[in-house]
Amino acid sequence: MKIELAREQIIRTGVELLEKGLVARTWGNISCRVDADESSYEGGSFVITPSGRDYNTMKAEDIVEISLSNYKYTSDIEPSMEYKIHGEVYRIKENANFVIHTHPSSASAVSAMGLDAVQLKSDYFGIGNFILCAGYGMAGSMRLYGNVAKALKETAGNAVIMKNHGALCFGETKEEAMLVALNLEKACSEYIRGIGVEPWEKDDWNYEPWIRNSVIDKYMMIRSTLPAYIDDFAQMVGPELAILESCTDEDIAKADAESRPLMVKGKGVYTNGVDKEAMALVIDKNCRAALAALGVKPLDPFRTRYMNKLYTKKYSKLIEE
Repeated sequence: MKIELAREQIIRTGVELLEKGLVARTWGNISCRVDADESSYEGGSFVITPSGRDYNTMKAEDIVEISLSNYKYTSDIEPSMEYKIHGEVYRIKENANFVIHTHPSSASAVSAMGLDAVQLKSDYFGIGNFILCAGYGMAGSMRLYGNVAKALKETAGNAVIMKNHGALCFGETKEEAMLVALNLEKACSEYIRGIGVEPWEKDDWNYEPWIRNSVIDKYMMIRSTLPAYIDDFAQMVGPELAILESCTDEDIAKADAESRPLMVKGKGVYTNGVDKEAMALVIDKNCRAALAALGVKPLDPFRTRYMNKLYTKKYSKLIEE
């Protein structure tokens, strides 16, 4: 694809992912292979979303071109930390021209279940009836890069679940990659419904400012803390969130001052501030993951503290600029 068209398609896709609820805030990333005669690098290239930028305000000049041969880039803008994973898709899957990495609710729940593969009851376009789950690695790590590359070499479909993280989908075109992403979430929604966890619905709740639904209530009935089962939650919240029996106005004022959420039995989840919608989505998503993964260990507390510290210092600042 021509490089300018590729950048335009990436921007449109980012907005579409937000509208369809497949990502929140700046999470996920999108890339597109560049035609050889348009590439700035010998051996070909691809363009990818920048790190920590809002999809709604992203511009064509923010999209970074990466060499396929050595993963180098000359832009002053930092690309998504997962750029090597996107590069591996293009190296391993010769027909892949567009890649979408998403953090959707149901696929994230399945990703926390400790499964090496998901056997589906039905066939889905671009997926079939079988989804491989790549081993866990922290975002941007060589471990994650290697685990995803291994899964890509083994899968016959156009999607891979990344354990405790999200999903990687690809296709020959933007439209095919998006369809695969939507089908993957549909397949995972049907899978978790089969084990008694209701999938997320966009109109299930609002943000004013207490959020409450049947999934959040169900989880709060059986546990006193909500540990991190997915990377999104670890980044925004940390190792765990306490579930309170009650709260006072002083508790709410303190939470506001510290820009942190509250979970209170009988009331739901309280979020406020610039990140309230993203925070609400992430807590809801982690509740679904925790219910789907009952009996499975959550993410390591040491790693989740590190992720939260890194996110707080770096990515949460970028969106405010």
